[in-house]
Amino acid sequence: MLKYKCLNKIKYKEKNICIQPVSQDDIEKIRVWRNSQKNFLRQTKNISSKQQREYYLKQVWPQLSKKSPIQILFSIKNKSQIVGYGGLTNISWQNKRVELSFLLDNKILQKKKLYKVYFTEFLNLIKIIVFKELKFMKIFTETYVNRDYHIGILEENGFKLEGVLKKHVLQNNRFSDSYMHGLLKQ
Repeated sequence: MLKYKCLNKIKYKEKNICIQPVSQDDIEKIRVWRNSQKNFLRQTKNISSKQQREYYLKQVWPQLSKKSPIQILFSIKNKSQIVGYGGLTNISWQNKRVELSFLLDNKILQKKKLYKVYFTEFLNLIKIIVFKELKFMKIFTETYVNRDYHIGILEENGFKLEGVLKKHVLQNNRFSDSYMHGLLKQ
């Protein structure tokens, strides 16, 4: 089983989910979700299966053995079934901050209560990893304006709006705002 050298555990569990490093078995589903949810992501073009495999082989899995990886990505599972993925990106070990990423299975997007349960539990686990294990000071997010339900859940979980980047991303041939949220270690 895969494990990040910088973390204490292979798997972290909450009530309905567990998170663990992304495995070979999960990357195709993640690719499909990313391609269909580009309007939430910095990704602008579809990713092929080959590109996905190469990315994980060259960029993601080599980070497992590093003491200070540049990203830590998890599969989010419910009863051993992958329901999403997310993690820590743009890690600044020097500045003790990380950017949060989170994406769920397309089928869950319309099920707001389930989305909230999974996202809240994911945030609880990430807070333990970031603040207690890694001893970092801050988690931050950039969320496009079209993800208002997601923004509400962030704020319910203690994330504070730190700023709005006006007309920051081009989506569907028009510019949209990005919301920057942060959560500081208590």
